[in-house]
Amino acid sequence: MTKLSGVERMLKALSRQEPDRVPHFDVHNKKVREAILPDASYEEFVEHMDLDGIMVLDKVNAWTYEKVDESGSVKRDQWGALVRYTSEDLGVPVQFAIKTEKDLENYNVPDPDDPNRYKWLQQVVKRFKGERAIMAHATDVFDIAKESFLGDEAYFEAIVNNPALVDHVNKIVLDYNLRYLKNCIEIGADIILISGDYAMTHSLFVSPKHTARFLIPSLARQVELAHRFNVPIIKHTDGNIWKIFDLIVDTGVDGLHPIDPMAGMDIGEAKENTERRSVFAETSIAVKHYAGAQSTRCEKRLRSALERRLTVVGTSACPVIRSIQVSNPRTMSLW
Repeated sequence: MTKLSGVERMLKALSRQEPDRVPHFDVHNKKVREAILPDASYEEFVEHMDLDGIMVLDKVNAWTYEKVDESGSVKRDQWGALVRYTSEDLGVPVQFAIKTEKDLENYNVPDPDDPNRYKWLQQVVKRFKGERAIMAHATDVFDIAKESFLGDEAYFEAIVNNPALVDHVNKIVLDYNLRYLKNCIEIGADIILISGDYAMTHSLFVSPKHTARFLIPSLARQVELAHRFNVPIIKHTDGNIWKIFDLIVDTGVDGLHPIDPMAGMDIGEAKENTERRSVFAETSIAVKHYAGAQSTRCEKRLRSALERRLTVVGTSACPVIRSIQVSNPRTMSLW
């Protein structure tokens, strides 16, 4: 088979065709990148690892923030929530923006057309377009609405007691996301990825009934937008999603990530379900059980895990394989 470029490899896999090899991309935590290639930028790391795609994260590369303390460890995000930063890449919301419905009356919605949001995406397009898949990421409407706007407790209570409030907040976020993603596609994004968990290891965040009512419609609108421009779209959600698997698949997403084995998900069963409905299932290799193992032993186990996955799903069904230990990205990039 002719050697493909990274973007060709990713798009072929997402269209359920067999590429020349297993496509691979990951954002990779900064600590991992530093351990492998000290002082390198994310772009340099992508080239060093020869990854097939590069991700433009909205929270990191497109959202705006305002410092609220001298140390800079606490910032106000563009939605009005306070976010605390530690040594990790992403901050943790500690105070939400909307405390009462009255706060929404004078709420200033972030401008999705602010050109500053797209500077890094434009640089990535200029550097990698046609070579590696440019992946524009957007945080799921569900995540933003509950974490930045209302807070988890208030959002879940409103689902039952004040559904109109949830609809209002969801619409604000969805309208922003739709415009933001349209702009990303017009600039040159090859693939869209929506991330935000709908489940935990053992259960869903909300019931299947409420998932269908409040979560799925926003996802479906974003899928519709991407497909209107002939751009594939991937949905990320951790956890055991069997009870809402069909709801997600029926939106028309081209990719579903990860099929989480640590939460009781099975890639073989997922493949059987998705093949019948033209949807692509991705797999996550869970290797953190081996955190205490020596590097060589860990790499052998990882290779064995990859072989088992590929035996079940084939090379066209694993465009994204994630890992935990520093040595694992090297192992997978050589696969």
